[in-house]
Amino acid sequence: MPSAVVKIIGKSGSDITCRVLLDTRCIANFITENLCNKLKLTKSPCSLTITAMNNLNTTANYLTDVTFRSIHSEFKKSLTCFVVKEITNLIPKEPVPRNRLRIPKHLKLADPHFENQQP
Repeated sequence: MPSAVVKIIGKSGSDITCRVLLDTRCIANFITENLCNKLKLTKSPCSLTITAMNNLNTTANYLTDVTFRSIHSEFKKSLTCFVVKEITNLIPKEPVPRNRLRIPKHLKLADPHFENQQP
């Protein structure tokens, strides 16, 4: 799954640099409860059961508004996210041999460390 590194802006205006997953087929946005609390974002109650493959369920009890910005430009976007305990384990599942890829040096990657396993 593709990833990007962005700066998420907290309630006080300070930001946290974090990795996000880009799922173009997903119809909802999610943030972990841990990150939401670190950013001191305002949570609104909701109740949503989220079903994944093999009928694995989790529940989102809160929504929050999130603003993030690019690490490479002035691009900024606001989204409403469901707050969940966990989104995924380590991504990618296995380290990617970056030296085998021919990435032009002038390209600014959305996730400069995509090859490293991270949560």
